[in-house]
Amino acid sequence: MRQEECTTVRRIGSALLILVCVIASGCEIPAPIVAQRGVEAYEVGQFAKATSLFKKVRQREPANWQANYYLGLIELRDRNLLSAQLLLENALTLRPGHRETPEIIDALAESLFQQDIQAKLRALLAEDSKRTQSVYAFLRQATYLYKLGDVDGARVAYRKAAFFAKKDDPTPYLRQADYFEAIGDEDAALTALLHALYIIPDNPRLHDRIRGYGVAPGPTVALPPAKVDAP
Repeated sequence: MRQEECTTVRRIGSALLILVCVIASGCEIPAPIVAQRGVEAYEVGQFAKATSLFKKVRQREPANWQANYYLGLIELRDRNLLSAQLLLENALTLRPGHRETPEIIDALAESLFQQDIQAKLRALLAEDSKRTQSVYAFLRQATYLYKLGDVDGARVAYRKAAFFAKKDDPTPYLRQADYFEAIGDEDAALTALLHALYIIPDNPRLHDRIRGYGVAPGPTVALPPAKVDAP
């Protein structure tokens, strides 16, 4: 029997054992399975059902990160901001360094921003940026600093995102261009676009943006990223 078939058989066997347990003895469905059903309900927009399932999980396992996270997302969606914040803080404490962590921080940052809790939001963004030194974290920080009206802080965060980016990643420069256009700094926006052009020289949409500044895109105008210009 092939490995894939063995895996399928094991999964079916596990599901049958759970079903027998529930029918024969009335035992509870394991919390991870209830949580997975909650995730599935959330993903198709069945928020009331998802809430009910995740509350059951959280009653049985208060330290279940999924229950805290998804309940936090639902509370954020319903603008119950303080409740969302507390749930998302729990989720972050339970899942501090995993692949889900950036999404938890995204939601937590938004809950703090909507409550105008600026000091805590700034601290959250700065701590994650310092800990991970990831492009994603710096771009998140830049986005919220701009929303808070901190133009200089946002500019520094965008520069850090570019500094820590891989040499084939144009994202920081494209986001910088969006930012500089938003604040009316056309020279800086064009410079950012020309950095991006050096990385992705054949991108038609980028060419159109550069032409909008009256510049013909091509290898002679592309600017190599200036890694020495670290903040």
